[in-house]
Amino acid sequence: MKLLKTAVIASVLAIGVIGTASAAGLSSVPGVNGNVNVVVSDGVATVYGHVDSSFERNLTGKYVGAQDGIDRVINLVTFQ
Repeated sequence: MKLLKTAVIASVLAIGVIGTASAAGLSSVPGVNGNVNVVVSDGVATVYGHVDSSFERNLTGKYVGAQDGIDRVINLVTFQ
């Protein structure tokens, strides 16, 4: 299962209902410094990458969740 999850996240597929952050209209998150990527599939957005603080991590998840077509957010963003 972990390998499948990694493969889905690592793949930037633009077929069917799977897309990237830019395909979902998420080119950046206002107020967040870091490297964040979003993969969207069937209304579920998986957010991963790294930001500077827990505040930015939470802000990223909330911002992505507020976008049209996003029903659920899996926030895998890390911070130090």
